[in-house]
Amino acid sequence: MSTVNIGNQLVHWNYHKLLSSENMNMRWSGIMPTGIYSGGACTIDGSNINIDPLLVEIGDGTRQVRIETQAVVAVTPDSTNRRIVMRYTYQEQEDWYAEFVCVPIGGQTAYDLIIADVSFAAGVPVGISYRYTSIPNIGRVGITREEFIIAVENQTVLTLTGQGYFSGLNQLWVFVNGVKQRVDIDYAEDSVNGLTVIFSAGLTIGDVVECLIIR
Repeated sequence: MSTVNIGNQLVHWNYHKLLSSENMNMRWSGIMPTGIYSGGACTIDGSNINIDPLLVEIGDGTRQVRIETQAVVAVTPDSTNRRIVMRYTYQEQEDWYAEFVCVPIGGQTAYDLIIADVSFAAGVPVGISYRYTSIPNIGRVGITREEFIIAVENQTVLTLTGQGYFSGLNQLWVFVNGVKQRVDIDYAEDSVNGLTVIFSAGLTIGDVVECLIIR
């Protein structure tokens, strides 16, 4: 590759179409599975939900892009519009971005990425669920196992039962009292046999730890 146009070239990208970001995005569509590849943990902040920086592949059915947020995004769901989604619709301009929208359960479009569902009590957000979060389908069939463990005081190592996970492949999602934990920050994965979760700080007695194995 060179930045010098030797021979006054016109670069084409398949079938005699000029190489452009639009054509690249059209051909990228469907090659990389859409979904949330990392990040996106949510926390309750009064009536708002704060979404941690995330990395996604997202599209509109024709074109697809990779988007990485670099700051926390705040949205305000309500008891009707309590599903948080990320939505992208292509426009032929450089400064065009995805939006974060709150919709009713089941109200997302076919190409929206589901970030989380929020539960309410007396009109106030009280919980976060990632059960239907858009996970990239990279040879996976979805959630294959869900385990709940009640922690003892200062517990840092949890042992899972059954088949383990493969570390480094985003196959393990961990929640403490409904809050998604961050790998390599809040906990470490087991690179030997995929049967333990090692927390960076001791848990509190009675903490409910939920582990999802995604294969």
